[in-house]
Amino acid sequence: GLVGVESEFEVIPRDMFGDGKHCTKGMFTVQVVQLSSARDEDSLTCDEHHNSEGLSCTRCGQMDVCLKASGTGPCTYMYTPSSTGFLRISVALNSPSGAQHIQGSPFRAHIGDGRLFIPGMSFFGYLSVFLMGVGGGLVLLAA
Repeated sequence: GLVGVESEFEVIPRDMFGDGKHCTKGMFTVQVVQLSSARDEDSLTCDEHHNSEGLSCTRCGQMDVCLKASGTGPCTYMYTPSSTGFLRISVALNSPSGAQHIQGSPFRAHIGDGRLFIPGMSFFGYLSVFLMGVGGGLVLLAA
């Protein structure tokens, strides 16, 4: 995702046989949390509310995630990141025995500012990729 740009993801409900089910409001508990080395994300309290458009939302810290579409297929959720970094997206299926994380949850998402990002690459790594690209272009021009 990009800072300030609405992002969406879908959760596709399935029964125990793998057949698709219709999404219903309250079927999942979804939380999106901005990860930070300055605080413990697990200590954040999350509150449910309705936004100005009447959508059902959950706010954890400064991040809102809202159920945008339900009823005829997958559950579509939306959020708008306000800063760069990583997000933890937790999706749990609500059941009478309590909420259970779906397979793979929690997920991580990188929020960028539109510039090239390769996890784990240093400034000098970016510089070497740039110089190799320029050098390769010069070789092609000389040929």
